[in-house]
Formats: sequence, C-alpha cells, structure tokens
Amino acid sequence: MLRLVVILLMMLSVSLLTSCSHLIESREAEPHRAKFSRGPQVGTGQTRADWQKDLEHIRKFAAPRKRTLVLPFWNDTPIKERFALGAQKAVKRAYYDSKQVNLVRDVGLDKESKDFYLDQDRIDLANLIRFGQKWGVSLVFMGRISRIVFRKAEEDVGLLRPGATQAAVYLDIRMIDVHSGKVAAKTETVGLGKTSTLSLLGNNAEDNRQERIELVQLAIMDGVKRALPVMDREIYRVTWRGRVAKITGRRFYINAGQATGLNLGDILKVMTAGTDIFDPETGLFIGKTEGEVKGTLEIIDFFGEDGTIGRVHSGGNFMENDVVLLY
Repeated sequence: MLRLVVILLMMLSVSLLTSCSHLIESREAEPHRAKFSRGPQVGTGQTRADWQKDLEHIRKFAAPRKRTLVLPFWNDTPIKERFALGAQKAVKRAYYDSKQVNLVRDVGLDKESKDFYLDQDRIDLANLIRFGQKWGVSLVFMGRISRIVFRKAEEDVGLLRPGATQAAVYLDIRMIDVHSGKVAAKTETVGLGKTSTLSLLGNNAEDNRQERIELVQLAIMDGVKRALPVMDREIYRVTWRGRVAKITGRRFYINAGQATGLNLGDILKVMTAGTDIFDPETGLFIGKTEGEVKGTLEIIDFFGEDGTIGRVHSGGNFMENDVVLLY
C-alpha cells in the first residue's frame, strides 16, 4: 500500500512539473508572436497608435499587388454544368482571402478561357495579351477542365444503402504575365471530392445529379488549392507594372493606387510600352521587348477606387499608355 502511494505521488509530481514547464515556455514565447495579428499586445507598452504606425511602415515597403483578372475556365468535358464559373470563383476566392493580388472587378467580362485556347494545349498569347492590356491588368488567370471522373461504391443491403461517392477533376491552370507576354506559371492538377451518405433504395435521378454537381465543385476547390503553391511562387517573381491612363496638364493619372499598395511620395519609373515580337514563319507571338526609360513621376495624390496622380520628377515626353514601375 505504501509503495502504491509513493508511485502515485511521483506521477503527480511529474505531471505538475510538465505543466509548469509548458506554462513557462508559453510565456517565454508570447513576446515573439506576431504583434500585428490582433493589435497591440498586452504588457508590451505598445499603444494602438504605435501599432498602427508600425503597420503602415510595413505596408509602405511591401511590394505592390498586381492587378489580376480571372477568366471563367474552359469546361472541355461532356458534363455541361456551370463548372467553368465554379473554377473561376474558386481561384478568385483563394486570392481574395490571401490578398496576394489586386483582383479587378470583372463586370462586363465578355471573354472566357476557351476563347484563347488554340487547341487543348496551345493558347493564343497575342490576343490574350491585348485583352489583358485592355483591362489594365498585370496577370490573367485562365484554365481548362479536361476530365471529370466519378466513382461510387455501395453495399446493396436493405432499404438504406451505405455508400461513398468520389469525384476527380483534372485541371490545367495557367497564369499569364501580360507585360512580358509570357506564361508565368502552368500546372496540371487533380482535385478530389468525396462524400459518404446513406441513400434510399430507388433514389431519383435529380438527387443523384445534384450530389454529383456538389462533388465536382468540391473537387474543383481542392484542385485549385493544390495548384496555389506553384502560382504563389511565380506571383512574386513577376515585376509589378502599371500604366499612364490619362494626362491632363501637369497631372498624370496612373491605373494603380492604394488597393495596389502604392503610397504618396513613391517614385515611378516611366518607360515606353515596348514592341510585340512575332515569329516570321509561323506568325505566333513570341514575346515583348523592354521599353526605353523616359524619366520618373512622383505620386502626389489618390483618386477613384485604385488610382494615383503623379507629377514629373525627372525626364519628360511622357505619353498615355506609357508603362510605370516602382523605382
């Protein structure tokens, strides 16, 4: 009996020591947590005004977010539901949540990915680049749903049939750098959707159809999620560029502003738009030359949802449609 009491006391001591150790470690780690997640941390002496000032300082030196357009995907399968729009929404949702790019409003969008595919692999880069320039964006996301597969396993026992249904969606996703005229990223991925249900004997066809639609949507979201790491790496490698949208007297209106991440006082390098290069034999678009530097503009004000106003800082002979880069 005495030995049992001693063993229990030893176990209790070890448990208390472990709890204390974890408490000390958590308190020691507290100051190192990201202080910008919820605001000033208690006990640090940092006021909300100080926190806001530090946050603005970080934002000031962050790279501008690229204006981005996402096209509805090409549903190149016999299953003709609204999956093309579903894939577009999945990409937009992912980047809306991450804030890595500046998604433009696509009201009035009259093109989809299918319009720019020459076949199941090649795309019409020249027309796609011109379309991206028309929308004033740096990046265009497009893609193709090449295959949708369903698998269902059921145990045929009694009135209720326990079963698992799976859908696999094959996606081809591409990210186009409008200014360089290149495919910045391309990935082929497979998304999976799965559900486990108890289905009634003699379930009607409409129930099965709705279940399949929901499975495919889940698989599309999964496929987009799997593709994001490839796209994210290349987003940061693409150089941010904007354009001179309009010139009025000494004021230069730029198609990028606060939503993009520009700040008052930023200096923008101004360049010519460059020249499109085509293969002389095939006529296919190869790429775009780098423009010539004309001078610099200084941002002095914001306008609209995402625009800035600049004044001449150096150089001259600036024209509408000239390219601007952060200096």
